[in-house]
Amino acid sequence: MRLYAQRRRIRTGQIVRDVLVLVWIGLWAWVGIRVHDLVAALAGPGRAVEAAGQGLAGSAEEAGRAVSDIPVVGDALEGPFGTLAGVGARLQGAGAGQQEVIAELALWLGVALSLLPIAYIVLKYVPGRVAWIREATAAHHLRLSAETLELFALRAAVSRPFHELRQISQDPAGDLAAGNYSALARLELEALGLR
Repeated sequence: MRLYAQRRRIRTGQIVRDVLVLVWIGLWAWVGIRVHDLVAALAGPGRAVEAAGQGLAGSAEEAGRAVSDIPVVGDALEGPFGTLAGVGARLQGAGAGQQEVIAELALWLGVALSLLPIAYIVLKYVPGRVAWIREATAAHHLRLSAETLELFALRAAVSRPFHELRQISQDPAGDLAAGNYSALARLELEALGLR
């Protein structure tokens, strides 16, 4: 498998683009993680509310148990402390719920913010890169005999822009008809980055 061109200028460009794509992916992954961490920090007040609710519920239950031992009025005083313990439990649940919502928001915001630019560059760059690898690998295994020289010349005549064809020959069609394939084949091989 041929991952990079043999010609230095094309190979350097491919390596630079590959590195830039990896840097782009790394940068947006870092941004996603950073956004996740920043949004997750918003769960701090939820933790404080949960801890306060837990403390209130625990203290109210303990106080209710303590007043229940008081003769005559103990049972009457225990009821309000039970209600207060219920309020603390609801406060604790609200704090925990807020933390869950913020954790989910942090996750999906971080993923969405990093995934969109990463998917864009991968979908834009990778198919062309894979196509080049397939073509260059196949071309590398075909070369070079008299039959494949004609094949590369025909491909150049069909696929290369006219201004490139005119730079190597004043009459590309005449060269094909006469069997002069070397210049056209060289043009196609150079376009693939092969020698």
